[in-house]
Amino acid sequence: ATPYIDILKKCIEQEYLTSRSISKRALYEYVKIECTIKNLEPLKEITIYKLLDRVDAQVKSRMRNGKKASETYDSVERGFSNEEAFYPLHLVEIDHTELDLEVIDDITGYEIGRPWITLGIDVFSRMVWCIYVSFEPPSANRVRKAIQHGLFFKKVKEKYDTFNGWDIFGVPSIIQLDNGPDFKSQAVKRLINETLQSNVRYRHVKIPRYGATIERLFGTINSELIHRLAGTTKSSFTKLGDYNPSEEAIFTLSDITE
Repeated sequence: ATPYIDILKKCIEQEYLTSRSISKRALYEYVKIECTIKNLEPLKEITIYKLLDRVDAQVKSRMRNGKKASETYDSVERGFSNEEAFYPLHLVEIDHTELDLEVIDDITGYEIGRPWITLGIDVFSRMVWCIYVSFEPPSANRVRKAIQHGLFFKKVKEKYDTFNGWDIFGVPSIIQLDNGPDFKSQAVKRLINETLQSNVRYRHVKIPRYGATIERLFGTINSELIHRLAGTTKSSFTKLGDYNPSEEAIFTLSDITE
């Protein structure tokens, strides 16, 4: 049954649950073609129809109708929807944190401080949508540069010769932000609402579960990567012992970005 499952998954995701909104009959023809290519007995038309009837109505509407469906299902700014994301780029959470790491100047070799990282995570796929690393403290400009990075192709194989590509890009339906002045600036709101024609949403104050996905990502990056690198400041002074981050720092800002 596995070859049929793979065919159905591919055809439903790539043909039926798209903005082209093809009919059930058209999907059946796609499935039949895929079965023929793989020398499999075609599935019955009624079987395909029954499977499509089991697709959640809201998921179907969101995938096929895009932003129009979001206007129906999402509460934006005025309230808050406590739903998880239903599809890729439905909801992206963006936030900043200061990395637990001292870095050095790439020319002088002197220690120059701890950089800030701005990350955006796609809540549905848990893929990092954008990243921006610099010494610039939280600001509307940081948010703009991070969003710009998320919109376009990453091309990491060409830049860094990575084993895997970084395939996520595009315009999210909703971008969820923290309540800092950098996020609430009119420039950021206009960028999201008018330029991208997306919806902006803010985390509820003092309710940790809103924004928990991005917070977990920050924790993982620090504990699984940054705290293992030379120059780490760890998460607290007491955990450092005799270790001196400034003396041990060997990485530049471009190293950390890579």
